[in-house]
Amino acid sequence: MKRLAFAKQAVTDLEAIADYIAADSPIRATTFVQELRDACVELRTMPE
Repeated sequence: MKRLAFAKQAVTDLEAIADYIAADSPIRATTFVQELRDACVELRTMPE
């Protein structure tokens, strides 16, 4: 399985997106970030 690494800018962007969502729904912000990270992890299992 390939290694997954998030670029620093990607982490910064994701935090900004989460902050924006959290203004309306802190719980949804948390679940959104987790769902997005889970989807990225799933990409490791895809063939090239």
